[in-house]
Amino acid sequence: MPRGFRIKLMSAVVVLFSGLSAMAQSRTLQGTYIDNQVSVSTGIPAGTMVAIGNPITVSCTPSFKTGCTVVADMWASNGSGSTTGNQFELCLFVDGARADAYCYGYQGITPADGTWVMATSSQSLSGLTSGSHTVQAYFWSRYGCTVIGRHFNYMVYNP
Repeated sequence: MPRGFRIKLMSAVVVLFSGLSAMAQSRTLQGTYIDNQVSVSTGIPAGTMVAIGNPITVSCTPSFKTGCTVVADMWASNGSGSTTGNQFELCLFVDGARADAYCYGYQGITPADGTWVMATSSQSLSGLTSGSHTVQAYFWSRYGCTVIGRHFNYMVYNP
């Protein structure tokens, strides 16, 4: 192997590992906020994004200029579908806007036979500024469904 090629290869490996270590950095938990409801039924009209969780105020006090990261682990039982191909999304909103433009893609299909399925999603948003922020879960269904029973864990991390 030529010497110049070896140097370029080693440089590429160093850059690759440097990028990987930056992605997997340690974070410190600032707080955990829980929104749970087992008996409330929410109708989701076709093609409409609907708030299914309570708006929760979280606090960010970053120790670095990069801000805080909010992570949402979300579960919501949905069903009463009657149409095949009824895709759904479970979405994290922060300060009234989606954390991800596509809610990390469709999470599943509501059964067409009227039975129930659990929607699950873990989403995050980094770079939150110091202060209070509002987090809330939303649900979207292509052809409509019903959400009953939900549990959301919101965690705020530093940096």
